[in-house]
Amino acid sequence: MDYYHVFNRGAHKQNIFRNRHDMFRFLDGLVFFNDANGNSKKMIHTALKNRRNQTGLTCLVTIHAYCLLPNHFHLLVSCEEPSRLSKFMQKLGSGYSGYFNEKYEEHSGTIFQGTYKKVQVESEEHLFQLLAYINGNYLLHDYDHNITLSSMYEYFVPQENVLGSTELVSDNFISQEEFFDFCNSKIQETKQQRKVSRLIHLID
Repeated sequence: MDYYHVFNRGAHKQNIFRNRHDMFRFLDGLVFFNDANGNSKKMIHTALKNRRNQTGLTCLVTIHAYCLLPNHFHLLVSCEEPSRLSKFMQKLGSGYSGYFNEKYEEHSGTIFQGTYKKVQVESEEHLFQLLAYINGNYLLHDYDHNITLSSMYEYFVPQENVLGSTELVSDNFISQEEFFDFCNSKIQETKQQRKVSRLIHLID
């Protein structure tokens, strides 16, 4: 099983999520496009009513973390082979673009800045750094949680309210508080590293 950090942003840095309804619609897509057997209208309507309902799906990927910000998104996923990820992301991207163009009639064509980007996880340390980076990405960019969506708050709640897999967190952290502290410490480290990098760039 391979893990991947998957991300993309809006074309020309435009917002791909104009409000939280758009974000929830993207989360719907994480469910009903994550099916190796195709998508029927009945399945889509079921997912829209309950975005956490994956009953009967043969999932292409397992979702471990997500963060949606106005102009970009991050996902942490695992899958058995890269082709499954490619299929999932093609369906997710085209499906959400179709929704966006239909809702916002002044917009047409692609909404993303090219093909999604992916980085394969190289080690366990890398995996947990990404787990913190993705869940806390809104903190890294100093966004208010009220205008973003993150899986950070889902790992210690009843399973029926969870979109993806929680095992990476529940098997390695005793409590939500411990996990929050871990994410916050990693985000602060990243902020500091970026600040130092900018200073070095200015000096050079």
